[in-house]
Amino acid sequence: MPILPKYHFLVKEAEAKLFSEKKIELCGQLLSLGASLTEQCNRNLTQFGLLDGRFATLLVLKHLGQGQPNHLATAVGLTRASMTAILDFLERNEYVTRVPSIEDRRAINIVLQDRAHKEIEEVIDFQLAWLESLTVDLSDIEMTQLSELLVKIDGSLRKNESKDRDQ
Repeated sequence: MPILPKYHFLVKEAEAKLFSEKKIELCGQLLSLGASLTEQCNRNLTQFGLLDGRFATLLVLKHLGQGQPNHLATAVGLTRASMTAILDFLERNEYVTRVPSIEDRRAINIVLQDRAHKEIEEVIDFQLAWLESLTVDLSDIEMTQLSELLVKIDGSLRKNESKDRDQ
């Protein structure tokens, strides 16, 4: 599996500094694959005139029915400022409407417009079919093994994060 050049050079550094080349190359493969997946996902979404943050916001709204901008920002993993820019775009393109909150006169709720419901379903179906196609060549056993390996790597990452916080 090819890896991005920056990781290839990191593998060379690992060899020179007596780190495990195999482990560094494996991490390079994983990071390269993640970058490729993200890039393809973004290309898929641009076919529909969306970017990841816009798609994620519409997806969250589809499931919640409505939401306040600060709650949407948290759910999508963006800053409030980024969410404001996304909502401005979505409102301009008639995907969402800002409506005053009944419970709190200071707050506004974001609601999907009818047009958005149909279009988001099309994007979701496309994304789900693409994501499912990525594992079509894996057996059930291989998918379980891959999941277990990813959980182990995630565990190592979390251990390192907690060490960093403790220092």
